[in-house]
Amino acid sequence: MKGFLKLIAVCDNISYKISKIGAVVSGILVSLITIMIFMYIINRAFIGGVWLFVEEWTALSLIPIAYLGMGYTLRANRHLYIDVLTRKFSTKRKDLVSAIVSVFSLLVLGFMIERSYDWMMYTIHQQIKSTGPMRTPMWIFSCSMFLGFCMYAVDMFFFTVSDFLKIFGSKLSLQFED
Repeated sequence: MKGFLKLIAVCDNISYKISKIGAVVSGILVSLITIMIFMYIINRAFIGGVWLFVEEWTALSLIPIAYLGMGYTLRANRHLYIDVLTRKFSTKRKDLVSAIVSVFSLLVLGFMIERSYDWMMYTIHQQIKSTGPMRTPMWIFSCSMFLGFCMYAVDMFFFTVSDFLKIFGSKLSLQFED
C-alpha cells in the first residue's frame, strides 16, 4: 500500500507540473495580448494603420487562456464555491460531499473530453478556418480545448483521490491548496 501511495504522489507531482505549464502558457498569452493591443493602439493613434489580425487573434486567444489554466485553477483552489448547504457540515461530511461531487465532475469531464475531441477532429479534417479576415485555422484552438480538458480531468482525478484519502484518514497530501 505504501508503494501505491508513493506512486500516486509521484504522478500527482508530474500532473501538478503540467498544470503549472498550462497556467504559464495562459499567462504568457495574456501578456502577449496586452502587448499586441497596446502596440495596435499606438499604431492607430500615431501612424493610422489598421492591423486586421489584432481583434481576431485576441478573441481566439481567449480559448487557450481559459482551457489551459483550468487544472491549475483547481489545484490553487480558485474555483467558485457555492457552500450554502455544506457550510454547517462537519469536516468528514464535507470531505464526503466533495468526493461525490468530484466523481460526478469526472463523469462530466469525460463527456466534455469526448465532445472536444470530436470537435478537434472535425476542425482538422474539414480544415475549418475562422470567419475573420485572417482565416485562422480553428484546429489550433480546438486542440487547446481538448488538451485543457484532458489536463483538467487528470487534475480532477487526483483531486478525487485526495478527497478519498482524506476520508480514509491517509496522511498522504497531494498538491492541492485548501
